Amino acid sequence: MSTPWADIFAAELKLLRDTAADRDRRGGSDRESVRALKAAGVTRVRLAVDEGGHAASVSDLFDLVVDLAAADSSIAHALRAHFVFGEGALHSRGRGGDRWLAEIAAGRTFGSAVSEQSDLRPMDLQVTIERDGDGYRLSGNKHYTTGSVYADWIQVLARDESGGIVRTRIPTDRDGVDIRDDFDGIGQRGSASGSIRFTNVRLAADEVSADDGTGPRSARYRKTFSQLYLAALLAGIAEAARDEAARYVLTRARVAAHGHTDRPRDDLFVQRGIGQIAADAAAARSLVRTAAQRLDTASELITRTGDAPSVDELAALSVEVTQVHTVVSRLAIAAAERVFTVGSGSAVSAALNLDRHWRNARTVSAHSPMDYKDQVVGAYVLNGAHPPDNGYF
Repeated sequence: MSTPWADIFAAELKLLRDTAADRDRRGGSDRESVRALKAAGVTRVRLAVDEGGHAASVSDLFDLVVDLAAADSSIAHALRAHFVFGEGALHSRGRGGDRWLAEIAAGRTFGSAVSEQSDLRPMDLQVTIERDGDGYRLSGNKHYTTGSVYADWIQVLARDESGGIVRTRIPTDRDGVDIRDDFDGIGQRGSASGSIRFTNVRLAADEVSADDGTGPRSARYRKTFSQLYLAALLAGIAEAARDEAARYVLTRARVAAHGHTDRPRDDLFVQRGIGQIAADAAAARSLVRTAAQRLDTASELITRTGDAPSVDELAALSVEVTQVHTVVSRLAIAAAERVFTVGSGSAVSAALNLDRHWRNARTVSAHSPMDYKDQVVGAYVLNGAHPPDNGYF
C-alpha cells in the first residue's frame, strides 16, 4: 500500500531498494546511504515544518519506518535509537529537550549504548562512570549498539561508584570512544549493531545524570515505542518479501515439470502463494498502524501534561503493542519462507539473495523472545498483571 512518504522520499527509497541485496551480501555499515537519508530529512520528520521537519504524527512515522524497512530493513533498523530518542526530546520541549531538538533539526542523529555482552542479566551493567576531579571518566565495553556507526551522538547507560544507573550523552567523535563495525548476525547485517569500547572518556559534570529529564510516563512510553518499531521493521520485511517474490515470478519463464500452465504467473499454486504473502504483509502493516495510532494519543497526552496517561493505561498500551509484535513477527517469518514456495528450486540461488528476508525477519524477531511476550499477555488477560517495566515491553 502506498503512503505519502513513498512520494516524498521516492528517490531515497528506490536507491535503498535497488542496492539492498548487494549491501546485505557485502555486510557491514553503509554510511553513504544513511547520510543521504539525513540530507533528505528522513531523520527529522517528527519536527515542526519551521524546524525542517514534516510535523509527522507517530502513526505517520511508523508508516515511514515500514516503507524504509521494505526498502532495506537494516538501514531502517539503524535509525531506531534515533527515533526513540527524538520522542523523549519532543516530550521535554521547553524543559531541556530543546537543545536536542536543535541537534535533530541540524540533521544530526543519536545512537544508543545500553546492552552489554556478559553472563549477567541485561541491566547488570559493567560499564562504569567514575569521578575524576571536577568531572567523570567513562570506561567499559558495550555491544549491540545499533546504528551507532552512523550516529553523531550516543546515549550511554552505566553504573556510578555507588552502583546506581546513570546516563550520559556524548559526541561519537570524543577521545576514547571506539565504535566498531563488528556485528556478525545472520541478518540485519547493515544495521551497524556492533560494539563500542570506552577508554577513560572524559565527561563534564553536567553530562552525567540519573535520569534523562523526560519523566516516567515518557520513559515508559518510549520502551513500548521501541518495541513497535521492531514490529514495523518486520512489517516492512514482509512487504519486501511480497514485492521481490512477485518480481521473481513475473520474470521467470520456467514452469514446473508437472505444472498446468505455460507461465508461472498463471499457475494457481503460485498465485495462491503470492496471495498468502500479500495478505501477511497487509495484515502486518495494518496492525502496526493501528497500534501506532494508540501511541499517537499517548504521546500527545505526555507532551501536554507530562503525567498522563495513567500507569494502567500505559500498561494496556504495552500489552496491545506486545500482541501486535508477536503476531507481526510470525507473519513476517511466514511471508519470507513462502518466497521459496512460489520460487521453487531456482529461487535458492545465492546470486538472488532472497534468503535475506528470512534472515532479517528472524534476526529482528530474536531481539525480543516471543514466548516471553505471549506469557506476559496471558498474565495480563488472566490476572491483570502489568508487563515488566523494561526495554522489552
